Amino acid sequence: MTTLTIAEAVAAISLAHVLHLTMDVQNVRSKVKRLADVIAHVPVKPFPININTRTKAYSAGLLGLAILFGISFLVIRWLNPSIASLLVLSTVLLVVGELINLVGLDNYHVRIARITRQFETHK
Repeated sequence: MTTLTIAEAVAAISLAHVLHLTMDVQNVRSKVKRLADVIAHVPVKPFPININTRTKAYSAGLLGLAILFGISFLVIRWLNPSIASLLVLSTVLLVVGELINLVGLDNYHVRIARITRQFETHK
């Protein structure tokens, strides 16, 4: 395995991670909205896919990440950037991933606090 191939793989997994993280954040947002709707007695549709066990959740997550990695790796190979460009891209993607995570978790905490506040008992 060459240094270029390793750098391409690192960039591809970094890109796949950012895409996967973005989808995870969106999934959490939709679940919080669904919870708020159920509490407010707003009709909700059943989930289109029945992922109701940890095994199914982990399998779906790993499969999604593998597919994103494969596509990212092929695109990066096709673009044929330099090793330096791949290292810069990987670093930028890691920072972007952290920002997505930070904002996504903050958004989750704000939304879930609105929901849980309804059930707090005041002393």
